[in-house]
Amino acid sequence: MTDYSVCVIGAGLSGIAVCRALDRAGVPFVCVEREDEVGGMWGQAGTGRRGPGYASLHLNTSKRLTGYSDTPMPADHPTHPSHAQFTEYLRGYAKEHGLLDHVETGTTVDSVRRDAGGRWTVVTRDSGGTPATRTFSHVVVASGLHQDPRVPSGHEGFTGEVLHTIDYHDSARFAGRRVLVVGFGSSAVDVAGDLTRVAATTLLSVRRGMHVTPKRLYGVPIDEIADEPWYAELGLDGARAFIQRTLWTIHGNLTDYGLPEPDHELFSAGLTISDTILSQISHGLITPKPAIAGFDGPRVTFTDGTSHDVDAVIYCTGYAPRFPFLPGHGPRDATGRMRLYQRIVAVDSPGLMFAGIVRPVGAITRIVELQSRWIAGVVTGEVRLPSASTMRREIAAYLAGIAGQYGADPYSTVHVDFAAYAASLRPDRVS
Repeated sequence: MTDYSVCVIGAGLSGIAVCRALDRAGVPFVCVEREDEVGGMWGQAGTGRRGPGYASLHLNTSKRLTGYSDTPMPADHPTHPSHAQFTEYLRGYAKEHGLLDHVETGTTVDSVRRDAGGRWTVVTRDSGGTPATRTFSHVVVASGLHQDPRVPSGHEGFTGEVLHTIDYHDSARFAGRRVLVVGFGSSAVDVAGDLTRVAATTLLSVRRGMHVTPKRLYGVPIDEIADEPWYAELGLDGARAFIQRTLWTIHGNLTDYGLPEPDHELFSAGLTISDTILSQISHGLITPKPAIAGFDGPRVTFTDGTSHDVDAVIYCTGYAPRFPFLPGHGPRDATGRMRLYQRIVAVDSPGLMFAGIVRPVGAITRIVELQSRWIAGVVTGEVRLPSASTMRREIAAYLAGIAGQYGADPYSTVHVDFAAYAASLRPDRVS
């Protein structure tokens, strides 16, 4: 019954960052990870285990900004490393900084409950099913956003195979088959492009237009452009106009490719990052289709009245965060919105914090490192939390701002702007 101060749940990119910050602050902690090695979703890719990673997965952000600030990624890695290279980097980082001694792999969290005395009781099971019960002053959930696959209804009449990205490992099993990919995010275009190598037909159903950008503009990774001081000086409107003009110069109108034009301004929703999707459409390797109207046996009908027979449908329709070990909805309200002070603190559950439950434009790593240092400060007392009422006002203001920029979709409530968010964390730090 060792009494640690903090339990960190998850040993992916975010969990490792939290462990590093706690270790540097001298805070006793233990990290529990359900997989048999650290790495999170990156460690799952290519292993055949069910998870959001797939074998062809590569970083969409540059290695310079995706690597941890105190340990750059290897110089001989490409600008956008593969999942295997990034997994190796994460595991090497944890080993180099002595974090593996704190990580219990093959450990599943069954429940996290706050007792009458204000401490947190965490019940876990090891790979053999043996339970353990421990108490902590704080719990940090770093299990990520890719937990609960979002699968639309309406395919009940389809007689073929139905999958979600979480079930997709590689294209081999789809050789010679007719496949429909649903969605237009970065994972959807990755999967569709992967399928073109072996599938007889690759269709791509796009319900809503998205802004498409390559990984580089003017020869520079797009996230590194956004990191430049001159770019920040443009402001949101100036940056939007600059990038939009550049994208139009590169590929013109998306309708020329059979895709719907976005119904929203740039940076008012996520970007679809791909170097290949528009070229693959131009070459006839991928056939874009509108939204699905219905299924009948092997046949799928689209809203433009066309129909095709397909053997498999892969929904690349995203994920919802899920915390089955927490009471009720965890930090999500009844509408699905995440209600966290500074995107970290569960106001009504003192001692419960979250890391990496954000979606920035660009790499998440620097944000997670900021969060992790801030979390360590909360644990040590260096960061003083304001009153509960003040924290609730901050949450309300944030959600109102997000709704104004991204719309009412509850899954947009994890979007953050790096510069503004980084600045917002600093006033709470006590020197």
